[in-house]
Amino acid sequence: MNPNCSKCNALNPLGAQFCQACGATLGVTATQGCTVIAPTPTAPLQMSDEQVKTIVQRAQNAFGNTTIACDPSQWDRSRASQREHMVSVVDKSDSMGKEYDSRYNKIQAAVRANTSMVLHKAQIDPNDEIGVVAFNSHAHILLPLCPIHSHKRQIIETLQSLDHDNGTDINEGLKKACEVFDWSRHDVVRRIVLLTW
Repeated sequence: MNPNCSKCNALNPLGAQFCQACGATLGVTATQGCTVIAPTPTAPLQMSDEQVKTIVQRAQNAFGNTTIACDPSQWDRSRASQREHMVSVVDKSDSMGKEYDSRYNKIQAAVRANTSMVLHKAQIDPNDEIGVVAFNSHAHILLPLCPIHSHKRQIIETLQSLDHDNGTDINEGLKKACEVFDWSRHDVVRRIVLLTW
């Protein structure tokens, strides 16, 4: 696979699936080599009430029973100008090796979505910071929080290094994400983006 991007001609490391400069898909035809957009599932994602309850329970186990404001009228608008610290928590268990659509398996789709998110955030607010946690039966901090503007390539390389193996423990991934944040800071908004199927 040619590591040079056909869209922007940037040099990428061997094995990279997406251009680390512009996000184009590497090693495909020109019609496929467009800006990274997360693939649309062939069918809408359906979650049972039991699956939703399980995810909420795991989040509560990791973070406690703090109420999360889902109503936009309850959001604190004064936080809009604050820096954002975000941890991307990616499931890399064996199930992520299963087919997502005709082009990607689930972990490749997660990497693609994360790459797109990093590139978009770099345009919106490059001073925000992103960290990466991966989990299967155990969780590991792959990259601590770092500013997008100076570490965009490193963030994307870390995401693209992920491969699937072993079991799944979402709770471990969420707990490890908590360790990434600097809880003494009160001038940031903290977010966790969990990618799993």
